[in-house]
Amino acid sequence: MKIRWMPAVCGVLFVLIPFVTVEACGPDFSPDVFVRTDSPGDTHAFAQGHLGILQTGYDSNDFAVAFRYLNGGRLSPREQQAYAPPQQPVVDWTKLTPEQISTVQAAQVQANEESTPEYPWQQALAEYAPQSEAASKNHPSPQPWGDSLYYDPGYLNCPRPAFQTAALTLASRARNWGKESPWLTNWISAQQTVFSNCKMKDHTLPAAAPVGSPSLLQSDRAYQRAAAEFYAGNYDQARQDFHAIALNHESPWHIWGDFLAARAEVRAAFAAGPKTDPWSEQVAGFDMARMRRAQQMLEQLLAHRDAGLKRDIILQELNFVRLRTEPDKRLAEICAALAGPASDENFDQDMKDLSYVLGKNIAIQHRRRSMRGSLRSALLIPATHCRPGNGRHRCRGWLRP
Repeated sequence: MKIRWMPAVCGVLFVLIPFVTVEACGPDFSPDVFVRTDSPGDTHAFAQGHLGILQTGYDSNDFAVAFRYLNGGRLSPREQQAYAPPQQPVVDWTKLTPEQISTVQAAQVQANEESTPEYPWQQALAEYAPQSEAASKNHPSPQPWGDSLYYDPGYLNCPRPAFQTAALTLASRARNWGKESPWLTNWISAQQTVFSNCKMKDHTLPAAAPVGSPSLLQSDRAYQRAAAEFYAGNYDQARQDFHAIALNHESPWHIWGDFLAARAEVRAAFAAGPKTDPWSEQVAGFDMARMRRAQQMLEQLLAHRDAGLKRDIILQELNFVRLRTEPDKRLAEICAALAGPASDENFDQDMKDLSYVLGKNIAIQHRRRSMRGSLRSALLIPATHCRPGNGRHRCRGWLRP
């Protein structure tokens, strides 16, 4: 009789004691996610204006896209692709035969080879150069980190356009002089010497053009020697050499002379600045006086440019400089362009520049009252949404030489 109350007590205990959740063996489990708060769930739909509910964890690029639509504009197809690039198809290796796997792997190896900066030059050498020159590989260049280039001893000193220009020039000279011409062989050897400076470890100049050589080869040689100085890091000499080329209107390179002289001054400004860790959140140091001098050179060139030199090329370099000499003005222009409602011709670059400012915590002097309702206000007060290390290019900080 004494134990008749035990079942009732047990029942009460089961009600009062909280149930213990038991999980299967294994690592900790992440909570279910129904709405992403760090980025849009579907970036392609977001780029088309299907914004949904904006989250506070979005970064600057997401807010810029949203602001364009909320401002009555829309992204052009080119802008949509810049914000949300097409996804690459995923290869299902389990469904491929061994022969198909070999084919896919060979295609990937070929694609990787073609993506290297020096590939255009190597192809041109294979077609036009003697076997000894074609086999020479004195110009290995460091690879870029994603789409970001950093100014440090391992940055991309000789980018792909340099090799493309050399390859196109080689084909043109082969048509002028003939593939068997000694002038062409001399030109190729000199260009190989130029690219040997890409690692900035050696300083080697091409020999002077032979006596009696065509005037075109002599003009090319002046340009090759200036380029060698540039890649070797002798920026003051390179600036002087490029300016001399600009004064020689008989040279096919004269329209590029002063532009490249300005670029040499930009690099000299970085080289003269305090050394910084390129992989940190530090802003790459530079000499402000030299950077402002480069700005003046580019502004003068923009006002008095040769018709053969595109305005956009000068403007892109000038905008790069102004983001460092006058970040307030340049950032106001970036935000106005991104906000629209009209499309932004420099959308992709403006996004990267905005991310650079936020990711590097660039000091911006502004007054909150004057920016009310603007994209600049939405993105810069507070600037907390650029998260380095989340795998998106906009948050790594962007700086090219």
